[in-house]
Amino acid sequence: MSGGFNIYKQVGKISVFFALFFLVVPNPIHSESTAQIIEKVDTLSEQRLTLQVEVDTFAAQLKFLEEQVAKTNLKIEENNKLIIENQEKLEIEQKKLSENLRAIYEEGQVSLLENIVKANTFSDFVDKNEYLNFTRASIKSTADNISAIKFKLTKAKKELGEAVVQNQLAKATIEKQKAEKETTLAKVTEEEMKIREKFALRLTKLGTGSPYCKTDGVSIKSKYSLFTFPTDCGYISQGFGNTEFASIDRAYNGAIHNGFDIGVNTGTPIKSIGKGTVYAKGTSPSGGWGNWVMVKMDKVKVDNKDIDFYALYAHMVLETHLKVGERVDNGTITGFVGGTPDWAPHLHFSLFISSSNWSDGTTGPYPGNVVDPLDYMDIPISTVGTDWDPRYAH
Repeated sequence: MSGGFNIYKQVGKISVFFALFFLVVPNPIHSESTAQIIEKVDTLSEQRLTLQVEVDTFAAQLKFLEEQVAKTNLKIEENNKLIIENQEKLEIEQKKLSENLRAIYEEGQVSLLENIVKANTFSDFVDKNEYLNFTRASIKSTADNISAIKFKLTKAKKELGEAVVQNQLAKATIEKQKAEKETTLAKVTEEEMKIREKFALRLTKLGTGSPYCKTDGVSIKSKYSLFTFPTDCGYISQGFGNTEFASIDRAYNGAIHNGFDIGVNTGTPIKSIGKGTVYAKGTSPSGGWGNWVMVKMDKVKVDNKDIDFYALYAHMVLETHLKVGERVDNGTITGFVGGTPDWAPHLHFSLFISSSNWSDGTTGPYPGNVVDPLDYMDIPISTVGTDWDPRYAH
């Protein structure tokens, strides 16, 4: 199942059940209807998303507080620098103050009469007296400045210290709330994953009771019998479109299942559905496809139109031995079924059509747009228990 989530790693390791095709094991999972399972998953998923929003909100608040703490610490550093700078200024001002006080003190020891006598002129006396008055005013101004600077710096230091404490308390509270939400989120997520795994296990077991090979059962005719089937045996475990799995699990990011899956043993040969040229290939993890190869098919006519199809074979056990540009014939082995670390062994097959021939003119993320492959090939293997989209049922 291409594009599956890593949460199904445990399911992916249950590879042995594909070898037990004819073993029917009672499973309590079947006691619940698909609708009940979907309802449970949707409820838990909604809770998980709500909790995740709350956790993200707390994380954003913590980030904001950390930024505030950083700004406050920067202000504290700047304030400390100002304290040092102003302490130096205070020392200079205190030195001036001491000199001025000494000058006034010395002048205070001389009487007014003596100052008048010592002065050469009365003007000299007035100038000196004005100087002393200015000195007294300077002393008062210096004292006021010293007091104001000390008050301002002390107040700033106190406020910044309080801000740091408040931010730390707020951070501790939010961290506690975030941790509590994360614990709840982990529990809800775990429960949701368990239900998803049960559903995936249910899907993989549905068809194990009646797989068969070509000529062993009834072959279902397709709308256009243009290509042959890519395997000789197995059963179709998931069809094309908005399947139950795609719906319950959002496995394809809201998109449809863009092909079909064949439950089959590891090492089963994968055969080219027709003549074509190797277009591209990739290796695990390759966006959920594992090891894969894509073949551009030779043009075929559909409703009197020449169409370019691209066939994708995914989840191979090894990288394909084919080279890009190499020609393949109908029935050429393109690789062998393997699986992925996330899923039990199966082949995922998709068929793409060139965008230039797509009726609505839209294009997809691949060489063209995906189509239901089973519209273009007969089905020679079992479809019992297939997870179909009813709109594409065959």
